[in-house]
Amino acid sequence: MMNKRVLTHIIIPLLVLILVGVVFNICGFTYVEQYIIASGPILAAFVALYISSNVTHKELYKEELRKKALLKHIRVLLKEAVSSIKKEANNYTEFVENLQNLGMRQTYLKTTPFHYVNELASTDKQTLFNAILSIRSHMEENLIKCYQDIVNSVENARFLKINSRDQYVNFIESYNQQAANWKSVQFEINRLYGDIETNPTENSAFDQGFRDVIEAYNTGLHQGSIDIFNIQNIFENLHQPLSNVLNTYFFQHPYISRLQQILKEMKVSLEKIGEIQGIAITHYSELSTDLIKVSDKLEAQIPFFEI
Repeated sequence: MMNKRVLTHIIIPLLVLILVGVVFNICGFTYVEQYIIASGPILAAFVALYISSNVTHKELYKEELRKKALLKHIRVLLKEAVSSIKKEANNYTEFVENLQNLGMRQTYLKTTPFHYVNELASTDKQTLFNAILSIRSHMEENLIKCYQDIVNSVENARFLKINSRDQYVNFIESYNQQAANWKSVQFEINRLYGDIETNPTENSAFDQGFRDVIEAYNTGLHQGSIDIFNIQNIFENLHQPLSNVLNTYFFQHPYISRLQQILKEMKVSLEKIGEIQGIAITHYSELSTDLIKVSDKLEAQIPFFEI
């Protein structure tokens, strides 16, 4: 197909010059030879104009290709960013479910890399803004809102992920501290049991009551009727029965003060673990919800880049 600029800048001017020359010749124009001589520079001027126009067109064409490539690249980044944000939200949901269902069993927070989110964040804002405004199929105010939503959503996603990481560190530190306290309580229970076995007191009812609770608790653990990682199970099958022993045989006894301290520390450590887990469940449930909102807003911008 003939280049339009060749037609407008070369062929048509040449035909016009020839036609004018023929008319002048037919009409007996005196200065036909001078006209023919002058036509050369005129045609040369049109050729120069054509060359200049062709260079400009090529530059515009290259710029248009660059914009289209950038828009396609942004679309890919948006799709991948949305996917990774949704996966991260699912990680938080899974973490919450594990905390709710696994009791004190150690559970880990999975994490999804935010490579595409970070690449969007590192994209030059002016370049991104100009690329979005170059989309001709949408109104300018909608394109401006699209740009704002992308920038805000990306920053919000990164903030939420950083917040998640920091809160997880706090959760692990607090949980491990209380878990260590709970292990220390179990060690003290075993020590007291050993002391009663090796150095029984005159209060045989207390001694036997304590032994019965511990042996029943160990039997339940062995048979699987008691879950050592379930806080409620521990309260019902260990803390409460030991409290009953203490209340029933509460009088001068060499082991009374030790059992009181054990029960106090047990209650504090288990309640703290439950409180820490409750805070984490609430926090990560909210984080998951917030990330889903961010991914939805970011996903809503993808159709702008379907070119």
